[in-house]
This record gives sequence, C-alpha cells and structure tokens, in this order.
Amino acid sequence: MIVQDNGVSAAADYKAPDAHFFWKAGLDGKGQVVGIGDSGIDMNSCFFRDPAIPFTPPGDGKEWISPNHRKVVYYYGLADTMFRDQVGHGTHTGGSIVGEDPADPTSKATGGAKGAKLAFVDISMQPSQVNAPQELDTEYFPKLYAQGARIFSDSWGSGNAEYDFQSSRVDAWLYRNQDCVSHFAAGNYGENDNLDTTITSPGVAKNVVTVGATKSLQPNYLSQTIAPVFIMNVEVRRTGKGPQYIRVRLVKADFGGDGTALSGKGLKMVRASPPAACGTLDDAASGKYKDAIVLARRGTCFFAEKMSAGAAAGAAAVVVVNDRNGGFFKMDAQDGQFEQGATPISLLAVTQRMGEEIWSLFDNADSIAATIERYTDTWEAYEDIAAFSSFGPAQDGRIKPDIVGPGELTSAASSQSGTSTDQQTCQMGRKSGTSMATPMVAAHAAIIRQYFMDGFYPNGAVNVTAAYPPSGPLIKAVMMGGACDMKGNTEAYLPLEDSPSMRQGFGRLCLCSSLKLTAKCSTNVQVVDRAVIKDKETQKYCLGTVGGDVRIMLVWYDPPAAVSTGDGASPTLINDLDLTVTSAGMGGQVILGNHGQTKDSRNTAERVWLRDVPAGGLEISVSAAINAPDGAPQSYALVVQGAFAGELASPNNPDPAGKAATPGGCPAQQMQATAPAAATSLDAAVLNTTDAAANDSAAARPGQESAAALGAVGTSAAVGAGDPADASPEASPAAASPGVAAVSASPAPSPGVDSSALAGLLISAMTTPTPPPAASGRRLTWLPTPPAALTVRVPARVCRWLSAVGLSPEHRFSRASGRVVAVPMAAVVVVGTCVLLAFVALYVAASVRRYGVGRTTSLTTALHENLLARSGTLACSQRGDKDQLLQQRQPADACDAAAAAAAAAAAADVPSRSMSRATSQTTSSSRGTT
Repeated sequence: MIVQDNGVSAAADYKAPDAHFFWKAGLDGKGQVVGIGDSGIDMNSCFFRDPAIPFTPPGDGKEWISPNHRKVVYYYGLADTMFRDQVGHGTHTGGSIVGEDPADPTSKATGGAKGAKLAFVDISMQPSQVNAPQELDTEYFPKLYAQGARIFSDSWGSGNAEYDFQSSRVDAWLYRNQDCVSHFAAGNYGENDNLDTTITSPGVAKNVVTVGATKSLQPNYLSQTIAPVFIMNVEVRRTGKGPQYIRVRLVKADFGGDGTALSGKGLKMVRASPPAACGTLDDAASGKYKDAIVLARRGTCFFAEKMSAGAAAGAAAVVVVNDRNGGFFKMDAQDGQFEQGATPISLLAVTQRMGEEIWSLFDNADSIAATIERYTDTWEAYEDIAAFSSFGPAQDGRIKPDIVGPGELTSAASSQSGTSTDQQTCQMGRKSGTSMATPMVAAHAAIIRQYFMDGFYPNGAVNVTAAYPPSGPLIKAVMMGGACDMKGNTEAYLPLEDSPSMRQGFGRLCLCSSLKLTAKCSTNVQVVDRAVIKDKETQKYCLGTVGGDVRIMLVWYDPPAAVSTGDGASPTLINDLDLTVTSAGMGGQVILGNHGQTKDSRNTAERVWLRDVPAGGLEISVSAAINAPDGAPQSYALVVQGAFAGELASPNNPDPAGKAATPGGCPAQQMQATAPAAATSLDAAVLNTTDAAANDSAAARPGQESAAALGAVGTSAAVGAGDPADASPEASPAAASPGVAAVSASPAPSPGVDSSALAGLLISAMTTPTPPPAASGRRLTWLPTPPAALTVRVPARVCRWLSAVGLSPEHRFSRASGRVVAVPMAAVVVVGTCVLLAFVALYVAASVRRYGVGRTTSLTTALHENLLARSGTLACSQRGDKDQLLQQRQPADACDAAAAAAAAAAAADVPSRSMSRATSQTTSSSRGTT
C-alpha cells in the first residue's frame, strides 16, 4: 500500500477497499510472469496452493511445468531437486510477489502483484546458501524467459564488489533482451561504513535495478536525528530572468548559536574568501559579510575556527560544505578553538553535492538570498533508510542502489518440514533485508508492465485498443523517474542526502507519482520507448511546463563491459548517452542529467527533476557517443512525469497523439524567457551577493544560466572536484560568455536587511511550506551529544589519515613542517584496537589457508536476508578465499561455539571455515562519514 499510494494512507486503512489504488483499477499483475531464483517454495502453502492443480514433483527431479496453475507456472530444480523449501527464504520472497490466500485476499502477507504468476528456479545448495550459475545469460535467464517471464527478481548476491563475470553476463542478457527488467538485492552490509561500497555482484551490473531497503511502517514511530536540522530556502535572481528557488536541508553543529536568531529573516548569501574560512576573511572590514550567510568549504582548520572567522566579520551564520561524497556530517566542538569573547553564531553543515551546486550559482547570479528555519517535520519509518541496506557507489562511481523499497515484510512462510504432502498450511512470517525489498519492487514492476499492456497509457484508464508491450528500460525509467525523495535519516541518525544518492538511489518506489491513474493519481506521463540513436546524433523533444514539478528520466541498456581486472575503478560505461533539459520557465536555464551542470559519463540512467518550475517551454535533448566496437546504434527509453502539457513527438511514443506529431525541438518563440514583473516589496529589499567594489563599477555579468541545485533539479554526484579552491568570484566578476549579452549588476542595498516582506516572499515561494504540528504520540527529536573527548597529540600524517577514515572530525596541520595536532583520545583507542584486530585477522587467514579452505568449484552466493534484525539470532558470515558471504541463522551464543568448533577442527587437521561478520571486499580503502 505504501508503494501504491506513495505512503499517504494510515496503517489502519490497509484492509480498506480503496487502500490499493492500482489493485482496485484491475492492476494487480494479471497476465504477468515474474522469474525468480531462490531457496525453494512451499507449494502446499495456501498462498501458492491450487486445489484444482495439485503440485506433484516430477519423476526426473528437474522440471515441473503447469501454465494454468494459480500461482506457479514453472518450477525447476537447478541445484536442489527435492522441490521443497527448508530455508523459508524462497517461500517468503515468492509470496511477496504473488502470494494470496483465497480465504483472506486482504491479508498483510498478500504479494504486491497478487494477480501475477511465478516461474521459479531452485538454486539452493544448503541452508542459507545458493548455487547460481556464472553464465546467467545462458543457464539461468533463458529457462525463465521461455516460460513467459519478463520481470526478474533475485534476492541473492556474491561477496565481490567488483564488476565481475556474473555482472557482465547479466548486462549481456539484458542488452540482448530489451523486453526484460531484472532486479537484484543490494545486500545487507550497510553498517560496514569503513568501506567505500558494500554493493556486491551481480547488483553492481549496469543494466539491472539494484534494490536497497527502507524501514517499514511502525506505529507511533519516533523520528529522531543526532543533531538539529534546519531548512534553508534559497532564492536566486538573475537580471531579465525568473527567480530560481532551492530548498536545502542543513545540520547544525553541537556548539555555537542555536539558530533562533535566523528565524524570519531574509539574508544575503556570500562565499567565503578564502574558501575554507580559516583565519580572517578577506575584505571583512568592508561589510561584505555583515549579517550574511557565509558559505565555506570544509577542511584545513577546525569547525570552530570557521565560526570564529564568520563571527569576527559580522556574519549571521556559516554553512560548511562537505568535502567528501558521504552525505551529511556532524560537527563536534574542539576544546579551546573558539576565540574567547567572540559572539557565537550559527554553524551549519550541508552535503558536498548540494553545497557545490549552490557554490557554483554565484558565478552568474545577480543576487542570492535565503531564509533558515528550524525543520519541524515528522515522518514515518519508511522515510528512513534501513541500517543494513548496502550503499554505493559502484567501484567505478556509478549510482547504486537504483531504488529502495520496504525492507521488513510479512509474507508466506514455509513449513520447513522437508517433505511434500497434501496438507495445506497458511503460515506467515516477517523477515527483513534487501531480500524482502527486492521482490516488492519487482512485483510493482509487473504492475507497471501490465499498465502498458492493458492500455492504461496515456490516459490512466483501461483501453484495450491502446495495449503496448513496454521494454525493460521503459519500466525501469518509469519506476526510477517517479520515485519519492526520502526525507528521513541514515542509520547514523543524520538526514539522508537527496536523491539520487548512494544510499537511496533515485528514491523510494512510489507508483502514484510514476503513473497516471484516473481519479487517484494525477501525474501526467509521456514516454518514448525503443528509440534508436546513432553516434554523435542529438534528438530533441518539446513540451510545456504549467507550474509544478516535472521529472525527465532517460534509461538505456548498455553493452556488457570487460570484467574488472582488480582495480575496480575502471569505467564500465560503453555507449554514453546524455540528457539535457532547457527550461524557458527558468529563464532558459540548461540542466544536464544527474549532475545538473556537468556531464555524466558513468551511469546508464539520467534524471532531471525540475521543482516548482514556472510555466514555459521545455526542450529535452538526448545525445549519444557510441563506443561499442560494432558501432551499432543505441536504443533508449525516455519518460516525462509531472505537471506539463503536450506530447513527446516521436514514432516511438505509444500515444497516438505523440506518434502523429512532428518530432523536433521547441520553436524559438516558445523558449523565449521574459522577466516577470517584480513585486514592489522584493524590489525594496533585494539582497545582492556581490561586493561593494563590483557594484560600484557596475561590472558586466554573464547572462548565461548556471545549473540548478537540488530544489530546482535532482542531482547526483558532487560537482566541481576541480573547482579552484582559492577563487573568489565575489571579488572579481566573471566575464561575459561569448555570444551572451552582458547585463549590469543590480545596485547594492544595505547588507543584512531584516525584511519581513522578503522573508514572507521567500517562504511562500518555496516548494514545501512548514508542516503542521506532529500528530499526538509522535514527535521529532534528536539524540544528545556526548561530552567532548579527551585529546592526545600525534604526528600530522596520522591525523590526516584519521580524518580521511572519519575518526577525527577535522584536522589542522602544516604540510611543510608536519607538526603535531590534537585528535580525540577515542580515535587513538579505535586505531589501536583495529591494529590489534588486523594482526589477529592475518593470523587467522593464514591458518585458514593452511588447513585447506579453498575456492569452490561453482559460484556460491548469499541470500540477502538480514538476520541481525531477528530477535535472539546473529548472522555469522562464512568467508573463503573467494570472498563468499554465506549467512546462516544461529543463536547469539552459537557464533562463539562455532568459532570454537572451527578452532578444534583446525587442530584436528580438518578443513574448516573462518567466521566473520564483516563484509568481504576486494578494496582496502576507507569511507569517511564524519
């Protein structure tokens, strides 16, 4: 229900007749077959059993085929020929897709696509282990495809984070079979935040939908953060063009001002010079920073020193831009670093991607102003990412996971009797993991496919004459383009970075913002499917925005790349398509897919999200650089969702109106941007970010637009890794770009104007107003911060390493002298413990190799069920020299017993396996998060 209605209904409404919009409209997966490989199915469960067609295991122990069975059309024993599910994993995942109890069709264990059927391959080898073939494109997918499966769901993976042979084979299959879409679980290793990535193969493949997990609905859920969260509403103005509005979340430091002094004020924004705001700010005496919000880069000095520099220059607040691609970070106080006598001001943090986008806006904006208000919203549990959910990016920098869904679900449970009888059971069980999220997402992919095949496109109502079989890239584009941006937290109780990110991918699956449904979901949708583009070709489309959000999503299946040779960072993208969007409503601003203003040459999915875009022409361009050896053209799918008018003119648009229209870009007159009449109240209190010298000289500014930051455009990776750190655009205006008319800068007002009129304008124009108070029984809170840690002094090189791995919040050192610095005592204790454990690990690994634990003859992989979340159990991971993650359920004290047994076996010269809870990875680099 959360997936179908975007999460707007209360839990009590689950059994209501109108609770599932799409089911009620007849969209329950009927006519679809979902292929799945797992540990087996309990065919006597009432969620699968068909009284009219009893399940009888085949005599040859291999294949059972029954096209007319109620739930399962195909059951193949690839690794296990007993046709039973002693593990319970396959029964649960299969039930999450198609399970339905005829006696209780509204049971919470009902699958997401209850009208669909399964084609099943049993790949179980022994409890919690599966044996999947490496040649997935020849030995796995074809068997399911032959039984009608076009949607695939696989809740298993290896322990290898590289783009390996399996990943390559999955990409090869999907590239050759563009009518399919494959889903793989991201993995349950998200709490290993010392690693750069915990997404494993085949989930790292380019063309699959890699599924992460959110928390699931919980009654009276307590929304909590480890630090106070604020919202910065930014207004960007350029002469002759409409304003741009951006909404950004900030995390406040645990010291300095409490933020109350900022409430209700419209303040100018200024970039710090020097950028890191260490020491005295340049031109501080001129009043440049007076009552301003100062944007500064992280690094070089302590956070408190940045706050001191801003306070000394008269600033109202300092916003620190993260220097790492790790989302939000917490700023702790450092003893003795804040200058005595200085007035504390508010110190806040922003993510690298968001901060760099805002930083770049100063290059051609006439004025940037903002309000900062306390974030008082609350949210349900499913807005938080599950702590166990594996995070990206892929080793070559691609966005992973692709999408997230509920990761703790009730579904059918196997009797686990180990025998096949005629006795019917109706057991249900609740499990958690990306194993659970994956089939739920795949189930709704089946509904999306049915939507097109039953003729619901483009009007949102069934029309058999409009039936169309969608491609896999189109299904993927629909679900990822319409995904909801999560507003909750990470496992560290810090806000999630906005999508697309390496935690939530492109967002939480939301069907109602992905598809139009009469009387329920008003999202307008236009698509182009199986369009073909040649090398160096550009194809254009034209629509019109009408005021509101518009999302544009481009997806293609790329040819398989060469298997990674061990460095993991080699690019896997071969055919590089690019999405470019030009919005007349935003003054002719040009936005590139994912990054906003920089070209994406890594991903096979690109999105532009225009938020609250004013009315005007919208030109969409798709360009291609074909690098495949055969030079064959590349096919793609394009989806537009939201508030817009018109059709995508293309012979590849299933909509008859779009098919009949003449393809091409927007006419010049439609893309002309006219400056809206400015409100008198705003003119009287306009805030300008340029310094006094620039304004006095009325220096020319470029009229070309910069890319939008989040709030205007959904972005992905950090921009400007190569931005000159010492540049100060405020001090010296940029020269006009060639071919673009220059305009004069606005006159300088008195800085730091406290204008209630401006504040009201900003607040009313932002995308999301302040929400009403939380419902009774739920509140937003944040966790207390522990006292400052004791410190010791260590060499600067050690401090730099500690900062890189996230153990020291900030560092201060001299590259020339390498002088000593202060770091937390806790960091020293942690490092000492890690060194000791490293020696122990090396000794154990040598012992394991000595006693004959080698690589298996076939690829052994893990079921991605999170066992740590289950009461009284602990997940013990077995790891051999092939980096296999083999989870099995054991009582909490059994892991110690297992380790003791392994040691005893080693002493007896019997091959054994070492026990480890850590995720196996081929990389040794670390992932800093603070």
